[in-house]
Amino acid sequence: MPKTDTTPTQLAKQELRDSEARYHTLFEGTGDSIFLMRGEQFVDCNPATLQMFACIREQIIGQPPYRFSPEFQPDGRRSDEKAIEKITAAFSSQTQNFEWMHCKFDGSIRAWDCCCRKASWRWPS
Repeated sequence: MPKTDTTPTQLAKQELRDSEARYHTLFEGTGDSIFLMRGEQFVDCNPATLQMFACIREQIIGQPPYRFSPEFQPDGRRSDEKAIEKITAAFSSQTQNFEWMHCKFDGSIRAWDCCCRKASWRWPS
């Protein structure tokens, strides 16, 4: 019978692999759109986001969310100004729940319920 390495280093590596698998299952498998931002730009997104915006990953990463919004929201406010306000509040640990008019990559417009909240971790260099 092969000997199992249960050193603290090996256990920590296994815990990390398990944690990554859970993250990928949640991130990739949900039907809800999830995107990650750094500042005002998308840095990652899941398949549901690509489906929601009807685009490919390369068309959304590096873009601000207001790139996928009409010029104005139904309340008459400019989408870019309102988006920056929501992002700033979320980055200040104020969870934001709101309805938002989004444009798919083809320009068609649709309302979505949004929830923005802060999540912090170290980004790769």
